[in-house]
Amino acid sequence: MSSRQILTSAGALLFVAVVIWTTMPASSEPQGEAERAASPKLATRDYSGKRVSLADYPQQVTVVNFWAVNCHACRIEIPHLQSLYDEYSAKDVAVIGIDREVEQVKQFVERAEIDYPVLVDGWETTQAYHLRATPTTVILDAQNRVYKKYVGVQRIDRFRKDIDALLGEKS
Repeated sequence: MSSRQILTSAGALLFVAVVIWTTMPASSEPQGEAERAASPKLATRDYSGKRVSLADYPQQVTVVNFWAVNCHACRIEIPHLQSLYDEYSAKDVAVIGIDREVEQVKQFVERAEIDYPVLVDGWETTQAYHLRATPTTVILDAQNRVYKKYVGVQRIDRFRKDIDALLGEKS
């Protein structure tokens, strides 16, 4: 094998490994109420410039989805998040999307007809939540504590199960 073939093979293998690692479904175990950590501060702006924070969603279960316009897996997940929003928004559940690109987000949100709040944040929130890939979804309980964190595209049933469990705690 020539050194060029070896480098090409190594590059292809590295690419496949990165794709698998960043799209591999992963989640944390649900945390008992006493073990849940407070959510990192989330105070940013929506794509129109309006200031938004978790304090705007008091006593609500919150689904925070970190995504990117140029992430194919994220685009697959968005219609499912919209259906969660449609199903649960009247039941004290908030769905929030967060991306980093203002202009791209605005255009995409309008084309995709996303009704839930979509926020724009540089690296501050991304770093605070220790994200390693998009999409990443963080489920917060009604006290804004981290209940579960998912990396990669997930079945919407998982989110429903978590939301229903947290709504049951509120009863």
